[in-house]
Order: sequence, then C-alpha cells, then structure tokens
Amino acid sequence: MKSSWFLFVLVWLVVPEVVAQDTLANNSHYVIGGMGQYGRLDDEGADNPITLQPEQYKFTTLTISPYFAYRLRGRWLVGVELNYSYSTFSRRGTISSTTPPRPFFSEGKTITFGPSLFARFIVNPYGRLQFYGQPSLGWTWSNPRSFFASELNSERLQNTWRLAMGLGAQYQITPRWRLLLVMEGLSFRWGKVRNADDLTDYEVRSGASVGLSMNDLTFGAEFQF
Repeated sequence: MKSSWFLFVLVWLVVPEVVAQDTLANNSHYVIGGMGQYGRLDDEGADNPITLQPEQYKFTTLTISPYFAYRLRGRWLVGVELNYSYSTFSRRGTISSTTPPRPFFSEGKTITFGPSLFARFIVNPYGRLQFYGQPSLGWTWSNPRSFFASELNSERLQNTWRLAMGLGAQYQITPRWRLLLVMEGLSFRWGKVRNADDLTDYEVRSGASVGLSMNDLTFGAEFQF
C-alpha cells in the first residue's frame, strides 16, 4: 500500500509531461508575472541595555515586483523586473536621564525601487513541480529617512547596484499558469550614498550577503501567453 502511494505521488509531481510538453510545444513564449512579500515583526519586551527600560520595536516591509519575460527554450527564461518596497521601523521607550523620565518615539521609513534584469534556468522543465536558479543584476534607488518626535532627523539618498542569485521552485497548475516561490541565496551590493543633511557622498560596498531564512521567501504567480 505504501509503495502504491509513493508511486502515485511520484507520477503526480514529476512525470506529468503531458501538461509541460503542451506548454512548451505551443507558440506562446511571453510571460508576465509578479512576486510579493509582506513581513511584520513586533518586539514588545526588550530592555534598553543602557537605561534598563523596556522598549518596543516594530518592523514592517512590503515588497512588490512585477516582471515581463521571454522563454528562450525549455529550460531558459530571460526578463526584466521592476522592484518596489516600502519599509517602516518604529521604536518607543523612556528616556531615564531626564527628571522626570519622559517617553520618546522614533521611526524610520524607506522607499526603494528600481529595475533589474534576470535569467532563470529550470533544472527539470518536464515536471509539474520545477526547481530553478535565477541570477539577476539591478539598479536600486532608495531614500531612508528617520524621524524623532515626528520631526525629520536624518535622510540619505542611495544609488546602488545589486547582483544576486536566487533559488526557487514553481508549480504548474495549468499549461499557462504557475505558482512560484523564491529565496534569495546570495547577493552583493555596491554604489553611492549621499547624506541629505550635509550633501556629503561616500561609496558603499557590501560583502556577500546570504539569505536562506524564512524571512527571505517571496511568493508569486505568472502567466504564459
């Protein structure tokens, strides 16, 4: 009985070449799709190591990335993607050095957007469940701003390039529709940052950044026409 169930799962996930071959055999090579991610983290009970007073932290991130691609052959896909993200950070606590101690509130907001080029290599193009690698190169503009007591405290303008390598999986629900999941495995970033306060510029270059946690997962869907 267990062998029968194993054979059924194997046939359902890996072997359904009829669906995949129908997709590859038709003349539609264009793909539109999009990826998205929403994350929120609340830390209500951390103590400041200096003041020993409890503080509250909140992080929120929303990312939307529509893309247009062209299928070169069964295993390759190349395309252009537009990335947009909006993130906020807030911190609430107590300043104990004043008499009496008074509460404080600070927050930060960052808008990031920019285009990128990507290529996708599908390891097993003839299965319903497919795995792929996706290198990408993109330009990013971002505007991190921080506020203290609702007043602008600092602001930066960032223009950076980003090289990344993602690992993903896609599930073919119909000959034209697919659901996707991708995790950014490795990325590099370099470029320029300008402080809006004193208009000073400096170079920024990050080392290899590895993203293999659940927070690095993005989900999406695509349609081939």
